[in-house]
Amino acid sequence: MKSLAGRISRLGIRTKMLLATVSMVMVVGLLMVALVEAITSSYVTRELDEWGASAATNLANNAVEPLLTGNVMEAHHLVENTVRTYDDIAYAFVEDEGGEVVAHSFSGDFPRDLSRINQPGPDEESSVRLLDTEVGLIRDIAVPVQEGRAGFVHVGVSEDFLYQQIADTRNRLILVVLLLSAGGAGMVLLFGHMAMKPLKVLAGKARRVGAGELDVVVPVRTRDEIGVLAQSFNEMAGALKDKIGEISEAREKYKSLVKNVPGVVYTIAADSGVPLYVSPKWTELTGYEVDNSPEIWYKPVHPDDREAARREFKEALAGGGEYALEFRIVHRETGEVRYVSNSGTPVTGDDNSLLCYDGIITDITERRSVEQQLLQSQKLESIGQLAGGVAHDLNNYLMAVQGYTELTMIGMDRESEEHRNLAEARKSIGRATELTRKLLLFGRRSEVDLRPTDINAVLSGLSGMLGRLIGERYRLTCDSRGNALIVNGDTGLLEQVIVNLVINARDAMPDGGEIGISASLADVDQQLLRTKAAGSSTGPGAYACITVTDSGVGIETEELSRIFEPFFTTKPVGQGTGLGLSVIYSIVEQHGGWIGVDSTCGRGTSISVYLPALERPAEAELFREAGGSRGRGRGEQILVVEDEEAVRQLLENVLQSNGYKAVAAAGAHEAHDIFSRNGNGVRLIISDVVLPDGNGVSLVNELVDGRSGIGVVLLSGYTADLVDRKQIEARGFDFLQKPFKLDELLETIDGALGGKGKS
Repeated sequence: MKSLAGRISRLGIRTKMLLATVSMVMVVGLLMVALVEAITSSYVTRELDEWGASAATNLANNAVEPLLTGNVMEAHHLVENTVRTYDDIAYAFVEDEGGEVVAHSFSGDFPRDLSRINQPGPDEESSVRLLDTEVGLIRDIAVPVQEGRAGFVHVGVSEDFLYQQIADTRNRLILVVLLLSAGGAGMVLLFGHMAMKPLKVLAGKARRVGAGELDVVVPVRTRDEIGVLAQSFNEMAGALKDKIGEISEAREKYKSLVKNVPGVVYTIAADSGVPLYVSPKWTELTGYEVDNSPEIWYKPVHPDDREAARREFKEALAGGGEYALEFRIVHRETGEVRYVSNSGTPVTGDDNSLLCYDGIITDITERRSVEQQLLQSQKLESIGQLAGGVAHDLNNYLMAVQGYTELTMIGMDRESEEHRNLAEARKSIGRATELTRKLLLFGRRSEVDLRPTDINAVLSGLSGMLGRLIGERYRLTCDSRGNALIVNGDTGLLEQVIVNLVINARDAMPDGGEIGISASLADVDQQLLRTKAAGSSTGPGAYACITVTDSGVGIETEELSRIFEPFFTTKPVGQGTGLGLSVIYSIVEQHGGWIGVDSTCGRGTSISVYLPALERPAEAELFREAGGSRGRGRGEQILVVEDEEAVRQLLENVLQSNGYKAVAAAGAHEAHDIFSRNGNGVRLIISDVVLPDGNGVSLVNELVDGRSGIGVVLLSGYTADLVDRKQIEARGFDFLQKPFKLDELLETIDGALGGKGKS
């Protein structure tokens, strides 16, 4: 049955309609044939009985006289005449009142079984009984003669006539049914063709839409169901076109996003880690082709990170939450090591079941480099603040030691042992002063004198001295040819940078070697700045590049990130302070530049200093030392504000011994008190910038406000506040950096009292 239903389901609509129509007509026709046959059979049977009874009655009426007279011949004649007259009468016989057969139409002996087999009742006019004989079914009709007193007449009517009538009727009905079926089939075919034609058109249009032709339109020619179907198809095709357009646009946006996103976009199965989608950038990042193995994620991982990455990744997937992992990968073809970040987010279904993970792998090598450089910069900043504070205190102490040493040496015999001892002490103080200057430079608390400076001229001036400094075992090449290479720099500090770099190069080659120095103009782009000068405020453009190279032992990778840390050194104990590169780093930053380092163990190191080049070259300005002879006071009153007692007493002694009247205060409040009592007599104010109860610049501004003829000299071990420095320059105040020589102090005082530095 199922097979038949399956076969029918595969037939076309027109065939199905044809089969349904013909089947329906046939069933109805057969039902009609059966019904008509039943009706016809009943009718013909009744007619046959009536006709047979009529023939038997007629025979009975004619047989009265022969039965009463006993004329057998006449009776035979009547029976044979009846059988001959009616074709459908199979037999006829006459019985007397005693049941004896008087005459019959049988050619042989009379079948005794027919005698008295059918006798009408007393009140019946006839009796009919169906007999099954050798010649077929016979309807035996018995009619009494004179109510049975004279006998009975039997007529056997064959039912062949009955069946012939029924068969004729059935055949005519079947013919009608066949004609109706054929006509119905024809109508079905006609109307099916009319209905199927637009459906075929619709099907063709649907196939074209399926092939991608979204502009197909089905003409609507009728208002029936097919017309409604065509209209619905057009609406569906239009909606499908709009939706496909939206999907295509979304797909293009997604492709563009995946293509332009700075990383590998992927989707993985939550249970197995099998990649469901991996963007093409995977091959670009790792050098490996995309495959369907869960091991794809671990192939490019650095061997030292692989086990940890595998464990952490599996734990993250098992956890069912967001994850963010960082590890190193090795490019399959180039061998380049990169840092990557692998982060993912779980994707859940409507029932909150975990389906998969969407993730992205990004290259964070530059970010790690920036973070390390920023961390290094912050570390240097913290240590610089500490170093600057220590240097400030040391300068105060050195100021006192140097001042009292110079006071003691005044008037001594230069050939005496005491003078020589003090001279050596003063040299040691100078070396200590240079050390604090380095600390201040590192802490960015020493002011630099920036002027247009020719780097090539600086290198030319240093070349001879550098040759003597490194010794005969080293070969120095200095390439300073070409046009002027101008930067805004402090010549002394730039010389210090070059000298320190050359000394480091020398120390990296204990057995001798070659040291190269070169200067060139470099065009630096944003990419180089991001990788080499992260955290710096410098921008892209033209830079003067000073490069010092050596062929020494090189620097270990682990140590590269620490070489600019203060007090970090790879030299043996006693052969280095660890401040050389730290000071260089600070000097270069103060000049708005940055440092690049390339080093390979066993092959040497190249350190490049980048300084912003001036757009228009200019002659480097030369420093000129202030001249003039030391002045002598004539009793001018000078207010000294200094919180360090040793320095304050030194200044008082120096001023008084040189003809000045000194009034000292240990802080801002005490200075205000003194000035309020005796301010009219003060000709000069000497104040430390940093005071325990205030700021020296603010103090002198308050004291000289509205007064003329008062000079100002400010002192400090460092100048940390740029706003104060700007105020000092704006007001024209004199400034001395501690520790200073007494001659410098006296010359500055003489200039301030002579009109320079007046408010």
